[in-house]
Amino acid sequence: STCGEVMQTIFWSATPSEETFQFKKIYEGDKAKNVTEGYRLVLTQLSKGNMVMKSPIEFGGKTANIVLTFSPAVN
Repeated sequence: STCGEVMQTIFWSATPSEETFQFKKIYEGDKAKNVTEGYRLVLTQLSKGNMVMKSPIEFGGKTANIVLTFSPAVN
């Protein structure tokens, strides 16, 4: 099956000194300051060339990390 395109507004912030990247979904009519649920990731690398974050999870009774690596699109 094919999924349609979906747009979702988010509010995000990065605090490299605290190694955090967080974001929350903002729905129509919401104000970011009133939304209390969201996601927080560990910011491990931030530069002009890429951004690397990790999200700790429990797996097999141990802590593992999902690692997300972003880089600018090349046109």
